[in-house]
Amino acid sequence: MLSYMANLLKKFTLVVFLSTIIHCKNQKGDRSASAISLQLMSLFSQNDSPINRSGGTVTNLQNSHLVSKFQLNPEIFENIGFLYTRNLNFPELRRIQDFSVVHLDDSIRDTSLLQTDVNLFILDSPKGNIIYSNSNQSIRYFHDDRIENYKQIYVLPNGRILFISSDNFLDLCYTYTATGNISFTPNCIKTNIGAYSIFEFKPDNGEVILLDHQKQLKKFNIIDNSLTSLNINPQPIEVFSLAYNNGFLGVLENKGTKLTLFSEGNGRFNFTNSLEDFSFVTQKGIRYNAPQLLGIAVNSSGSIYATCPSEDAVYSFNGDLRITDVYEFLPEIRPYKKIINPHKILISKRNEYLYVSNRSALEILKDSVNNPSDDFQWILPVQSDSIENAFKNLVNSGGYDPNKSIFDQPGIKEIVQSWKGNL
Repeated sequence: MLSYMANLLKKFTLVVFLSTIIHCKNQKGDRSASAISLQLMSLFSQNDSPINRSGGTVTNLQNSHLVSKFQLNPEIFENIGFLYTRNLNFPELRRIQDFSVVHLDDSIRDTSLLQTDVNLFILDSPKGNIIYSNSNQSIRYFHDDRIENYKQIYVLPNGRILFISSDNFLDLCYTYTATGNISFTPNCIKTNIGAYSIFEFKPDNGEVILLDHQKQLKKFNIIDNSLTSLNINPQPIEVFSLAYNNGFLGVLENKGTKLTLFSEGNGRFNFTNSLEDFSFVTQKGIRYNAPQLLGIAVNSSGSIYATCPSEDAVYSFNGDLRITDVYEFLPEIRPYKKIINPHKILISKRNEYLYVSNRSALEILKDSVNNPSDDFQWILPVQSDSIENAFKNLVNSGGYDPNKSIFDQPGIKEIVQSWKGNL
C-alpha cells in the first residue's frame, strides 16, 4: 500500500508540474516574453491538473469547478521569497493574521501592473509586519511595533489603510504611497470607532461596512469619517461575515448557519433569498453537509463562495443560493500546505480570482466556469527550466522523496542555492 501511494504521489506530482509548465509557456504577450508565469508556485497546487472528464472539459482531480493556482506560506516564502525581496535578511513570514487584495489607483500603482492586477497586503501581526507586493516581481515589508497583535487590515484603492487594533478600534494612521512604501502619519492616533470586522463595500467612494461593538452593521466613509447605519431589511443577526459586489450583498448570519442574499435598490438592501441547509452530493456520490460557514465572497453576477472550516472546503452557490460545487482542499505535500480550517475568502473584482486563507497559508483559486481567462499575474523573476528538468529527472529515476519538501530534493536544492548566490 505504501509503495502504491508513493508511486501515485510521484505520478500525480509530475502531472501537476508538467501542466503548470505547459500553462506558463502558453502565456501570451509580455508575460510570455518574460517566460515566467508562476511555474514554481503553481507546482505546489495539487488540484491544477488537466484531466479530461466524460464531458471533455478540463478540470481538477476533484471534478470541482475551482482550480488552485498559487499558494504562499511561511515555508515557501522562506525558500524562494528572496527572488521577490532581493534581500536575504528579509523578515520571515510567521503568520497570516489577515490580508487585503486591492486594485490600486493608477496614481500609486506600479506601472508594470495591468488594470486587472492586484496588490496583496499580508498582516503578520505577531511581528508587527506588513508583507506586501509592490509589483508582480517585488515584495516589500513594513514594520511598526504599534501594529503588533492588530487583527485586520484593509487597503483602499487610494492607498489608505484601515486596521482593527488589538482592542478592536479603527486605526487610520497608515498609507501606501506612490513610491511603493507604507508611511505613518505623524502624531496620528487610532480612532474611538469600535469595530470587530471591516468588510469591503464601495472602495472607490472610500466606503466600507463595519461590524461595530454592538454587533450592528454600519457604513463608514473614510473621506469624511461619517458613520451611518446600513439600510438593510430585515436586519441580520449574529453576523459572521458579509460580502458586497455589484449590488449583491451576501451575509452569513446566525453564527454562520444561515446564508442570506440581499439586493441593492433605492438606497437600501432588500431581502432576496436565504438558505440554512448546506448539504450537497457530488456527481460521484460524495456527501457534504456543512454545519457552519465562516467567510464569504460574491462575484459580479451574484454567485457566492463560502468557506467551511469543519470540512476544509469552499462551497459555491449560484444566484438562487443553490449549491453548485464543493471544493475540498487536498492533503499536504510539502512545501504545499493543506488549508485546514479556512476562514477568510476574498475575490479580486476585475479578474475574479478567489483568495482563501487560514493562519498558515494563503491560496488563490480560479472558478473555471465563471472565470475562463487564463491570465494570471504572479510570475517568477527567474528562468526555471533547470528546476523543471531536475524535477522530471528525479521522478523518472525514482529519486523523488515525497516525504521531503521539493526544496530539499537533490539537484533542486543546489539550483535554489545558486539563485541565492546570484543576488
